[in-house]
Amino acid sequence: MHEREKNIRYSSRTRLATNMIRERHEVRHAINELYKLVPPEFARTPQAKRLLDHGCITAIDIVQLIYRPDEPQGSLKGLRVQPSTMQLRSQQGLANARPTLQASPWLAAMPSELGVRVFDAIHDVQRGRGRD
Repeated sequence: MHEREKNIRYSSRTRLATNMIRERHEVRHAINELYKLVPPEFARTPQAKRLLDHGCITAIDIVQLIYRPDEPQGSLKGLRVQPSTMQLRSQQGLANARPTLQASPWLAAMPSELGVRVFDAIHDVQRGRGRD
């Protein structure tokens, strides 16, 4: 039960942070899109220029590598910091990174209406949605 609670807590934090970044960047992206639509006389105003200062034209790809242990961790999940545990987690991280790099979903063209994409490639590969 403690492990499930920690899974939810850690996952929620990761997703909350990712969602905050995505939402903020999408707003910045939308500002630039909106600025393109305003009449030139409005675009030259200090207010419009100040708004444009908050805009952004970049696109971001976020790749999540979520720790999914092979066996239950129990209530000590997140508290084990012995060198052997850290080495095991490092190896698991590398094992997760390899299929993520092979799937490379970020290589697909970014739709122009998006400013941010979030990938959980391991999850997608496990569900059969990865790139071949």
